[in-house]
Amino acid sequence: MSKVSIIIPTYNEESCIEEVLERVERLNPSPFEVLLVDGGSTDCTREKTEGFNLKFLQSPQLGRAAQMHFGALEASGNTLCFLHADTFPPTNLVEIVSQTLAKEDVVLAGFRSVMRGVRNQRFTTFHNRIKTYYAPFIYNPYRTTFKGLRLLFG
Repeated sequence: MSKVSIIIPTYNEESCIEEVLERVERLNPSPFEVLLVDGGSTDCTREKTEGFNLKFLQSPQLGRAAQMHFGALEASGNTLCFLHADTFPPTNLVEIVSQTLAKEDVVLAGFRSVMRGVRNQRFTTFHNRIKTYYAPFIYNPYRTTFKGLRLLFG
C-alpha cells in the first residue's frame, strides 16, 4: 500500500470543510497524512479545522493551482491525492488510489464526479463525465492523439 498524502486546497470553505474532514477521518485504511492548504480565508475555515488530524498550511499565494503545488511540495507521502473542500470521498479512497496507481500503465487518475444539490444535476454529472474525453480536442487539437488521452477537471 502506498503512502497517500491527501491535499485539500481551501479558501473560505467554512460551510463544508468539517463534513469533508469528518469523511476523511473515517477513511479505511487511513491516509499517510492530510494537508489542508489555505489560500488566506477570511471566514472561519481555519477554526473549523481545529481538532482534526491534519497539517494546516498557509499558502503564500492564493489560487487553487498555487495551493495544490505548495501542498505537493510539503507532502511526505509517495502518492498525492487532491480533494476539493466539498468532496465526499468513498470510505476506501486510499485503497482505490493505491490499487489504481499500482498498475504499470497508469500514472495519473481522477474520480468521476456526481453532482448533488445543483440544478439539472443529472445533466451536469453526465457532462462532467464526457467532457474529459472531448476537452483535449478543444484545448489542443493539433497535439491530441487517440491513445486514451483525457483531460481531468477539478
